[in-house]
Amino acid sequence: MVNNKSPTAKKRQSHSSKKIWVIVIIIALVLLLGGICLDLHYKNTPSKHTAETTKQPTTSSIDNSPSASNQNKNSASNAGSTGNNSTSQTNSTSQTPATSEPLSVVVTRASVDTQDNELVVGALVTGTTTGDCSLTLTQVGQANVTATSRVNQQNDSYICSNFIVPFSQFPSDGNWEASVTVSANNSQVTGTWSSPIQIPE
Repeated sequence: MVNNKSPTAKKRQSHSSKKIWVIVIIIALVLLLGGICLDLHYKNTPSKHTAETTKQPTTSSIDNSPSASNQNKNSASNAGSTGNNSTSQTNSTSQTPATSEPLSVVVTRASVDTQDNELVVGALVTGTTTGDCSLTLTQVGQANVTATSRVNQQNDSYICSNFIVPFSQFPSDGNWEASVTVSANNSQVTGTWSSPIQIPE
């Protein structure tokens, strides 16, 4: 039997076969690349199970900080300690010596002693333990009569030592006013006797 196919037909058939193989190879490469891409995608994307596993440590973490009740107890304990300190300071303040008080003087005595013919004046002092005391006796139209003494301790108090003024030092009898001035710590205070003092003839 004689083969009637021409050389041109054989060439066309061979060319077509090559195209088919090229197409098949291209399709295979595309499928291979697609499979590789999908594989990489799944590897880079965490699964739901992995995400849940990652969250578990946060959910099951243990709070080691003190509870609110314990903190309140500690606060109450600290407050109690502070209160005790405050009480101690208050007690300390209540025991402050009299010398921390403001300087003051009160005339406590103005006695006319007709037996010894003299006037005796006394005064209580607070706010100092030392100082000078001066007595001033006044009557309208007459010269003042004065006397001096020092601040001294008497029992638990401080006083001006008694002023003793003989009647002979008064220029006239009748009513006289008495005031005592204390000078201490660069300050001066004055106290007066509440009623006139009757000096006899």
